[in-house]
Amino acid sequence: MYLLIVARHQRARYEELVRACAGRPEITVILDRRAGERRPAAPERRARPEVDDKLRTVGWALVKLPSPAAAPAAAPPRTAAPVPVLEVPEPVPRPAPRRRLLVVDDDPRITDILSKHFGDAWEVEVAHDGAVALAKTILRRPEVILLDLGIPLMDGLTVLRHVHNLDATIPVIMITGNTDVELAGESLRSGLFSYVPKPFDLHYLDLLVAAVTERRSA
Repeated sequence: MYLLIVARHQRARYEELVRACAGRPEITVILDRRAGERRPAAPERRARPEVDDKLRTVGWALVKLPSPAAAPAAAPPRTAAPVPVLEVPEPVPRPAPRRRLLVVDDDPRITDILSKHFGDAWEVEVAHDGAVALAKTILRRPEVILLDLGIPLMDGLTVLRHVHNLDATIPVIMITGNTDVELAGESLRSGLFSYVPKPFDLHYLDLLVAAVTERRSA
């Protein structure tokens, strides 16, 4: 039997470990409460010096409890052998959160194509009008926005200006069937990173998204 003691400041890790050990009856997960209302159990007190080192450095410690069958029947608890503390394994690294990409287009076919294309590497969100696009930008702060110019409720150029005023570091790539050169120039002056006419090439979009990502991380 094992006692898995988790430091008080690692409450999120404690809940993860409780779930992970739910099917392991030989492991009991407890939250260290020495400063609270609960007094540690006897095995925990005996292993306290080594356990404290683990709780300070790693945040959790695994203690092997003595087997009732192996302990002498008449031996008092105070004469029991010290409880060994097992080496704490390295915490399992959490996967890095995926980067967010916002795709804004009133054509569901376009948003479906782009969501599937970028979905393996990005957390893709979709908006079909300018108002929703701006709301998602405020709430979630995407790292890159692929923005159509001709969208309802709020056109792409207006969304671009609001995004630029909100956070000028968010790169916006305009994807549109509009070939108005003057409008393209105005978009670039409003903070646009690049202007891509429809029909677009997915490989070219990959290069643009990689370029803006590299520029943001530089």
